[in-house]
Amino acid sequence: MPKYDIHLQAGERVTDEARGLIEKYFPEFPLSNLERLGGLLRISLSTSSRKSGKGEDIIVDDAYVKEIQSISIDIDKTTRSLRKLSASQLREFSRIIHQPIRSNATKAEIISAIIRSLSSHDIWQSIANSNVTKHEPA
Repeated sequence: MPKYDIHLQAGERVTDEARGLIEKYFPEFPLSNLERLGGLLRISLSTSSRKSGKGEDIIVDDAYVKEIQSISIDIDKTTRSLRKLSASQLREFSRIIHQPIRSNATKAEIISAIIRSLSSHDIWQSIANSNVTKHEPA
């Protein structure tokens, strides 16, 4: 975030440009104190790097959940699909699959929890299949 600091020394007169900004945005601020005591005028610029919180026009219902569950074997594809959803849509998805989510969980944390939940069945199946031993007749 770029910023620019204007340091005002005690006894220094505030420039007309700075005076205009201060009077416009801080009309109740006593400029005489700033000129008498000195101070700092900081200008910083920032832009939103976040996308709007609105997800795509996707209805999160049982059918959509089944669609995502059908592709859950491909974690990258599942992640891409879930990233298209807003946080509230992800919470609804979590509710449908009975995956508890903290109320202050970030979107990334919710996606991670959903993917863990969707892939847990496959993981447990692979564990169960690896522990099966064949018994030979005696």
